Amino acid sequence: MGNLPKSNNEFIGWCGLKYLADRDEIDLGYRLKKSAWGKGYATEAAKYTLDHGFVKLKLEAIFGKAHNQNLASINILKKIGMQFKGNEIEDGCPIIVYSALNSQK
Repeated sequence: MGNLPKSNNEFIGWCGLKYLADRDEIDLGYRLKKSAWGKGYATEAAKYTLDHGFVKLKLEAIFGKAHNQNLASINILKKIGMQFKGNEIEDGCPIIVYSALNSQK
């Protein structure tokens, strides 16, 4: 299956920002259907969402997390300019945390 045409309005996933009150952080998250993997959609959506958070919402910092074995998700966080922050355990799973700071502030 090739790239999904934009004109068919098929739901392929979501991307957005979420406030994590227990950490006082803004988290960038995304989930796509498997049929949409590897086509650049997640990178495009994550980059747009990161820019929106900094330019429109004037956020100071945005964090992104991925399970440490999810190399595709880790690569997306790197591609959009996030920097490695550290390793953590969340819900019993090892994760890698990335962050980006608003350079416009």
